Amino acid sequence: METTVTIIDDTSQDLKYSGDWTIGGTSNEYNITRHGTAAVGSQVTCTFNGSLIEVFGSIGGEKGDKSLAATSSYTIDNNSTVQFTGAIGTVPLYKQLFFSSGALEDGQHSLVITYTTAGKNEYWLDYFRVTHSSSSGTTPSSAPSSTSTQPSSTAPSSPSSTKLSPGEIAGITVGSCAVVLLLAIIYLLVRNLMWGRQMNEQSPREHTSWFQRIWTQKPEPPLAEIYPFQSLHRSEESASDATYGSRSDEKQKDSKKLSRFTPNRRHIEEPPPDYS
Repeated sequence: METTVTIIDDTSQDLKYSGDWTIGGTSNEYNITRHGTAAVGSQVTCTFNGSLIEVFGSIGGEKGDKSLAATSSYTIDNNSTVQFTGAIGTVPLYKQLFFSSGALEDGQHSLVITYTTAGKNEYWLDYFRVTHSSSSGTTPSSAPSSTSTQPSSTAPSSPSSTKLSPGEIAGITVGSCAVVLLLAIIYLLVRNLMWGRQMNEQSPREHTSWFQRIWTQKPEPPLAEIYPFQSLHRSEESASDATYGSRSDEKQKDSKKLSRFTPNRRHIEEPPPDYS
């Protein structure tokens, strides 16, 4: 038979308080909280689903008459009532078992706790522990059992939680930022390449991307390509020296000289000299 255990803290919304109650708590108590009362007739009602319920609380460390110990009563489903009187010691006692219902039929039940005697010490309620059985049909006991005046201390099982350390959180944050930055760079490069390709298809001479201009830039041409007329002028001088080196044919020389000048008004009006 499998069972599950549920802890109900004294601050749970499932509890209904009536009368005069105060809220306190220390680090030795469950969730560092407790409810206390010293007013006769103050009650708390716990409605639960299960086959067993236990009540835990704290007992103050006080010297003196043991007759001042706090007294309380416990009633399940309006059946018989069980009384409990806490012990008085020299040091405070925490997580003390005040009441155990014994075996109940698995289902919904109601437990009512009442502070009963005036002039006693304060009653401190810490938490409830409910046991739920997977198989139903358990025969309930005829009457719930009460605890002794010196109950054993039982610590509740708090639910475990997994928390990340600050180093793990910082590593996750840095890794996420790096991934986002890398994706942003890839997106910008792809977008720039696609934009440049589209512009080249429309007007390849006017629209080129900066990325394409860097990778497709040609080296600077030699001086002969930058100043083509300078090399042409030198070629003409060499040809002129070879042509006019021989002065055997003066008319051919004159015609060659005239071909080197652009015709203007002076050349047109003045006749060429006669070397004959």
